[in-house]
Amino acid sequence: MLYEFAMTPDLFDASRVNTDGTAGIVLVELLRGIAENGLLANLHKDRWLRHVTEARVSTLPPTLKDKVMTCLKVLHDRHRLVRHPKCMSGDPSSDLD
Repeated sequence: MLYEFAMTPDLFDASRVNTDGTAGIVLVELLRGIAENGLLANLHKDRWLRHVTEARVSTLPPTLKDKVMTCLKVLHDRHRLVRHPKCMSGDPSSDLD
């Protein structure tokens, strides 16, 4: 059974990951688990992935950045990133949007 998850880009922010040493490990393990038996929502018509890889992951420490990028590539290669329609009211300004 596949489960679909949605993650906000804030989870990939360096300030959230660096507050606790285990946060980076949890993020990588979560992405690996989703790659095995889940789907990840690629919100706002593929802009979620672009925003995460260009703006958020680039701020992570190099070793964690490599692991996260590898996980995102595996998700993309396995077609586990599910595109959702673009937000009709423009770019989202908050997590709720």
